[in-house]
Amino acid sequence: MRKERNDHSGGDYSIGLIAHVIARSGLAIAGLLCGFFVAAYVVRADIEGLESIGVVASMSMAGAIGFYLGGDISRVRSPQAALAGQSGRSDVGPIDWLGAIGTFLSAAAALTSVYVLVFDEVLRLAGTLAIGFCWLLGVMMQIGAGVLARRRMADQSVG
Repeated sequence: MRKERNDHSGGDYSIGLIAHVIARSGLAIAGLLCGFFVAAYVVRADIEGLESIGVVASMSMAGAIGFYLGGDISRVRSPQAALAGQSGRSDVGPIDWLGAIGTFLSAAAALTSVYVLVFDEVLRLAGTLAIGFCWLLGVMMQIGAGVLARRRMADQSVG
C-alpha cells in the first residue's frame, strides 16, 4: 500500500509547531498577568475571604488557562467553508463568539484593575465585585469556548 504524503516537510512542521507553542505560551502569560492584576486589585480592596495568596494564585492560573484555551480557538473548516470565508461570508459560530466575548471581558477587567492600581483610585465595593465578576465570567467563557472547540475538532476527526 502506498503511504499518503504529508503536505509539510519535517523541518517546516517542526518550526511551525515551535512557533505555535511560543505563541500559545505568550497568550498564557498574558492571561496570567490579567488574572494577577485583577487579583491584586481585589486583594487591595480588603474583601474578607479574598485576601489570601491562594486567591491570587488561583486567579492567575485561571487567567493563564483561559487565555491559553480560549485565546486562539482553532476551527476545523471544510474546503467549502474556507471558500465561503474567502468570498466575504462570515463563518463565525457561537463558540467563536463565546471565546471573543470572554477574552474582551477578562481583558477589560484587567485593564480597569491596572488603571485603578496605577492611579490609586478607590472604587466602591460594588465596583470591585463587578470587576472581579466580569473577569471571572470572561475567563470561564474562554475556558468553555476552548474546551468546546477542541471537543468539536476531536468529534470531527473521529467521525
